[in-house]
Order: sequence, then C-alpha cells, then structure tokens
Amino acid sequence: MKQHDFIKDSDANGGENIIIAHAKKRKLDIIVWIVCLALAFVLWIYFVNMNDDDATAEIKVTLDVVGKDALSDATGQMVYGLDTKEVTIVVKGTNRDLKKYGSADYKASIDVSKISGSGKHILDVIPDIPEDTGLKLSVESVQPQNVIIYSDVVVTESVDFEVVGTGIQAQDPYKLGNITKSTDKVQITGPKIIVDSIRNGGKAQFRISESAPLLASKEYMGFSLDFCDRNGEYIIYDESIITYTTSDVKVTVPVYLEKSLSLSLISDGVIVNDQYNVSIEIDGKPSEAISIVGEPTRMSRPDVPSGFKIQLTEEDVDSGSKVVTFTKEDLPSDIYFDDGSTVVVIITKKNS
Repeated sequence: MKQHDFIKDSDANGGENIIIAHAKKRKLDIIVWIVCLALAFVLWIYFVNMNDDDATAEIKVTLDVVGKDALSDATGQMVYGLDTKEVTIVVKGTNRDLKKYGSADYKASIDVSKISGSGKHILDVIPDIPEDTGLKLSVESVQPQNVIIYSDVVVTESVDFEVVGTGIQAQDPYKLGNITKSTDKVQITGPKIIVDSIRNGGKAQFRISESAPLLASKEYMGFSLDFCDRNGEYIIYDESIITYTTSDVKVTVPVYLEKSLSLSLISDGVIVNDQYNVSIEIDGKPSEAISIVGEPTRMSRPDVPSGFKIQLTEEDVDSGSKVVTFTKEDLPSDIYFDDGSTVVVIITKKNS
C-alpha cells in the first residue's frame, strides 16, 4: 500500500477536511539497476558474437533453364531430357546472415543460349545467392556441379493414331459398338530425333478406361496422348517436349440397344408366312433374323419400327417368289441394321 502525507484544513462551515499533499516515492536500489544493466550488456555481446560465428547451410533449389528463346531464335533448336531437376547449394556465412534469407531467395540455373549443334550437352550449374552491402555469404559448393541436357531442331510431322479401350463395358442390356475415330493421324511437334522415332513405325495412342459401365455412347475430344516407338515401347518424355492438339479429334465409344424385327408376309390383307419360305442375307451373308441397333434413348421413340410388312401381289403369288431389299433409307435417322447395311429377303412359296 502506498504511503501519503496528509494535511488537515477547515472548510467554510468550520469542519475539517483531509487533503493529500503528496505521495512518497519509492527509491530504486541503484546497485541492483546497475547489475541488471551489466548483465543485459554481457548477454547482448554474447549473442552478437554467437550470431557472427561462421556456419554453412544446404539450400535445395529447383534448377532453372534459361536462354531457351535465344537458342530457338538462333538455331531453331529446343532442349529436352534434363537429367537433374533439383540441385543443392552449400552456402557459408555468419549465423545472422544465413538466417536473414529463406530458400526462396536462392536460385540455380543453366544457360542453354550458347549451345551449338544437336545432341548431348554438359552444362555448368550457376548458383545465385542474395547480395547485400555487408552481407557475408559465399558459395562453398554446388551439387551437382554440372548436368546433362539434350538439344535438337524442332519439326512438325503427322504420325499414326490409334485408340485402345481398356475394360470398357456397357450396362446390361446395352451393348458396346466398335470404337470410331475421326482421323487416322495426328500432328505432333518436338525434337526431330523423338518425332522421327514415332513417325517411323511408332504411333500416337489414346488409351480409354472407364470405371463404370456406360449407359449411353460417349465422345472424347481434347484428350492426352501416349507415344510408342516402332518396338511398341512407350516413350517417356516431359509434356513440354512433344506438343499437339486433339481438340479437333473425336473418338466415339458407341453404346446401343439391339432390337429384332418381325417380318410379315401379307396377301389380300392376310398374313401368309406359313405358306412361304423366307431366307435373309445381310451384306451377302446368311442371317437368322433382322436386327436393328441405336442409342438406347433413341430406340424407345415411336418412329422406330418393330418389324417389316411385305405385301405380296398377285404376280408374286403366281410366280411363287419375291426378293425384297432394305437399306438404311428404310430406317429412321440414327437407327442402323446390325452387322450390315443392306438386308435382302428372299421369299419362295412352299410346296403344297
């Protein structure tokens, strides 16, 4: 509790008032204060000296490739196949200076602008560390000191294109049709040696895989490609090495529903199937029945036929035979004959 001096005084009515004149101040022990200040000074000197001790730090950085545009402008070449993507810079300096910067402030690069000729090149790694006035940082070492990179002229060629479906199924009772593609070749751009290895017996490949059975036909555009050489080995490459576009290429996996059509022979308004023998050929091959296929949703529409009616004239009856041909024009849009495009029905009268 604070200690105070008090003064008594009289008010206008003769009563006494107590007035606080002033508070007594504590006296700080000067010796203690001096000791604390000295200790603080000693600690400060200690930490300053400790932070000024030499130390090293290993900084891992992503290796940058500079000079690509200059190389392309001068020689028409591009670089690829860099064997190292990350390097370690060992930096020496005081603890204080080392702690002043983070790993993002350090860089390392190779300069490809002076490359001459295609093929394999070994280039020195160039470290880049922060530089400030009074900063005591230096590079002790770089690992690796040099890296391998390749260069070649850039070419554009058309290569064979194929589609491979893996594990694709249609939801029962639907069926899968044959995969179709809008082109047999695609155009790619990249280093000549790699493009040539694909063009000469290799191929560009689109691999389709669906985890769930399909309920309808599916189209693919703008997809990624894999590349194989003439031995069927996949070529491993950075996506920036070979460039292409598939935005104008369409691949379709058709899903369809099959429907068998009835065949009715009619004479004078009466069905006379039992009086005739009927044989069916689809694209010249014998068939047991006529089937049509189409998109599942399309097949449920009322314009899709359930069968064909063949009217027999008196001349047909007298001759005892008739040949009728059906083509795609006899079906609605987007409906097709299964296993062919032309159906021939041969009708002959049974012997009585």
